[in-house]
Amino acid sequence: MVQQLPKKFIKIEEANKLLPFIEEVLWKMIKINNSLNTMTEVDIEFEDDFEELNYDIQFNKKFHELSFEFYKEYDRLLRAGCILKDLELGLVDFFSLHDGQEILLCWQLGEEKIQFWHSVEEGYQDRRHVIELKKGIRVE
Repeated sequence: MVQQLPKKFIKIEEANKLLPFIEEVLWKMIKINNSLNTMTEVDIEFEDDFEELNYDIQFNKKFHELSFEFYKEYDRLLRAGCILKDLELGLVDFFSLHDGQEILLCWQLGEEKIQFWHSVEEGYQDRRHVIELKKGIRVE
């Protein structure tokens, strides 16, 4: 049976404290993903069936090891309450509550702290500054 994680609601302050950890995990995931992509782009031809079989076995072992490491890091993000939206952009969201409504705090690799949010129905292009939340502007 697959264990379901409960949805975590995180305050801005809590999410900001998690950012160094999130950044570390994202960089690991990016590196692993780049390795996986490189591995799948390489095409080697063999003259000997044994060499080809041996290569296939070693390739698959390494590919699955890296895939396992990738998803282990992904799991660390989820357990921290972080939702990966786009690995290439380093874009993540955190569930939060504002005036009793679910919102998503939005952060991107390279940003010093969480500065944006959007509703759960919206996406990155609809980000708004967190100052709106502090001023008490209602989420629509």
